[in-house]
Amino acid sequence: MLEQYDPKYLVEYVDTFDLQLFARAEDEGRTEEPTPRKRQKARERGQTVKSIELTAASITLITCLAMSMLGYYMFSKMIGCFVYCFSHLHEIEFSPDNIISLFPVIILAFFKITLPIMLIAMLVAIIVEALQVGIYFVPKALRFDFARMKFNISRIWQKLVPSKIALIEYGKTFFKIAVIAIISYSIINKEYFRLLNLLDVGLMDGLTFIASLTFKIIIYVAIFLLIMSLFDYLHQRHEYKQKLMMSQHELKDEWKQLEGDPSVKRKIRMRQRETAARRMMAEIAKANVVITNPTHLAVAIRYDSDYMVAPTVVAKGKDLMAKRIIDIAKENDVPIIENKPLAQALFDTVEVGSEITPGLYQAVAEILAFVYRLKQKAA
Repeated sequence: MLEQYDPKYLVEYVDTFDLQLFARAEDEGRTEEPTPRKRQKARERGQTVKSIELTAASITLITCLAMSMLGYYMFSKMIGCFVYCFSHLHEIEFSPDNIISLFPVIILAFFKITLPIMLIAMLVAIIVEALQVGIYFVPKALRFDFARMKFNISRIWQKLVPSKIALIEYGKTFFKIAVIAIISYSIINKEYFRLLNLLDVGLMDGLTFIASLTFKIIIYVAIFLLIMSLFDYLHQRHEYKQKLMMSQHELKDEWKQLEGDPSVKRKIRMRQRETAARRMMAEIAKANVVITNPTHLAVAIRYDSDYMVAPTVVAKGKDLMAKRIIDIAKENDVPIIENKPLAQALFDTVEVGSEITPGLYQAVAEILAFVYRLKQKAA
């Protein structure tokens, strides 16, 4: 059969085989805990921690307990239904139409008898599922995936070759069958002599005994399956976490998506600083005075009593930026006053665009008054 395939065709499908299916998270370098964002994305795709066995075992156990409590009611109703049907057989004219018309009546009666148990089973299923995964709706999980219909040699290979997961499931199944057989045998063995004497008791007593024995076996088996399903749920949680484990590279990529690429962020911050610097330099020409340290620090102050409550720092800088502020001030005939303590205090305590602190009012007011006197003399 293989000779009819082009080797390139086979290579194309062999390349689709996912070797990571047989690798552990540590083997792939995925050593980091999954982030909340990755967990949320997996949840949005319908990938959650869920044990079907836990749901099935819970339904079986609770339903059996409910039937043991409601059994007499259900049994009496069922017997009453049969008695009524058989006692009125002589009144029924057997014909195809009459027999067909009886089916809805029988089904409705059966539905009324079993409705409590069905509601209990449904409620248990909803509660157990909600406790495992919560209540949420995933539209993506309902979409039909045409890619699953595509021929994929890797998928066929996975089904032909037993994987570690399949072998574990086989082992679990054989273990469950063995334990269930032991439970059933031990319970029946205890009641062996009573079973032999069933022929000596009445029909109702015999049916009651068989029903109680059956329920006892089912409840013990359900308890065992529930315990097994709890371990299965813990195993599913572990496997789910392993699948979501992340590598250092994946963490960095996610961080870049959330916080942005660091290089891009640096460029943005640089442009923001450049824009702020240009805006600040434009404000120097409107300043009333520039206070210096004399060359290491420069702070430009503006005050307009018509709309300002207090003098405002419109620009500040040190070293090269201070020199640039002083040069622009000279170009625009803005007075430059040397006052080392005041320049240092303004630079340390007041941000650009903010009013000076009350503790500096007196010192700044004296300098502004001095500048105003200079302008009046020059005029």
